[in-house]
Formats: sequence, C-alpha cells, structure tokens
Amino acid sequence: MAHVEKQISVPRSGAAVYAYLADLDNMPTWIPAIRRLDLVHGTAGAVGAEYDAAVAVGGTTREGRLEIVSLDPPSGMRARIHATPLRIDAVVSIEDHGEDSELSVALDAPTGGLLRLMEGPITQALRETLDRLPQIAASIPEG
Repeated sequence: MAHVEKQISVPRSGAAVYAYLADLDNMPTWIPAIRRLDLVHGTAGAVGAEYDAAVAVGGTTREGRLEIVSLDPPSGMRARIHATPLRIDAVVSIEDHGEDSELSVALDAPTGGLLRLMEGPITQALRETLDRLPQIAASIPEG
C-alpha cells in the first residue's frame, strides 16, 4: 500500500480551513492530480455525492470517480477517488486552536497485483501532493 501523511500548522481558524477544503471547486489546487470534477450523483458537497474526475496518474490522465465518504464539519472529511486501476482514500483532519489550526492529511492507495510494480511512483506522486500543503494553507482566506 502506498501511504503518505503530512501535518502542518495553518494560520487560520479550523472553520476557515474546513470551508476551503470542503469546497470541491478548490480541490484541484490542493490535489493537483485532479484535472476536472463534474457532479454526476447526489447533492454537491454532501456525503454520497459522486463526481466524474479526470485524474493524472503515472504520466497519463485517467477518467475516474470521486466520492465524498464522510463529512465532519469543521473537524474533517473523507473522500475516495477511483481512477482504474488506482483507488486513493483521503482523510482530512482539522484541529482548531482559535486563530490557527493543525491540518493533517493522509492519502492511501492500495497497490495489490500489478500496481505493486508502481508503488514507488504512486507514493512519490502522493507525497508531492502533500508537499504542496504549506502553499495551499497560505491561500486559505480568513473566515
């Protein structure tokens, strides 16, 4: 399994961080592998909502599906991205400290079968996504 996680301090309230990350229009800025999201099932931004997604995987762009698995405002959320043959589970946790917060993001991608051969590049791509968190945090508006 490819697994990466990162925790950073954000100079924004937990509510502001949650609002930014829960707005899926912002998702391509913090998960750059996502090139496009189009709602195809459910209510936008709600648990169970599904989006067709274009996801950059291994140097190519694949069509996939993003599903909102759970929302726990303002402390976190879970999403699942299927871009055959890859599945990525994303868990976002936010700990509010008033004027600032701690943001933790964990990304898991099972790499069974032939995907085991790609575990290194998949892990690297996930790590590069999370390495962008400090720049993203700086762009979150105060709320």
